[in-house]
Amino acid sequence: NGVGDVNLDGIVNLTDAIVLNKHLAQQITLSESQLKNANCNTVDGTPNVNEADATALINFLIFLVDKLPVTE
Repeated sequence: NGVGDVNLDGIVNLTDAIVLNKHLAQQITLSESQLKNANCNTVDGTPNVNEADATALINFLIFLVDKLPVTE
C-alpha cells in the first residue's frame, strides 16, 4: 500500500504533499503510479485526485488522521 507516497521514494512525508500540490497547481504531471498513491481521500469513491486528497495527506502528516486513505 503506497497511498500517500506520491514521489514513489518509499516514505510518506512533506515532499509527497509538495509534489501533490504542484500537480494540483498544474506545475507537474504525475504518472499512473503516482496518481494511484495520491488518492489519499477515497470518500468520493473515485480515483480522482483533488484538493481533498491533498488535505488528507497533510492531515496524516500532522497526525490529525492515523491512516491513509481517508475513507469517511
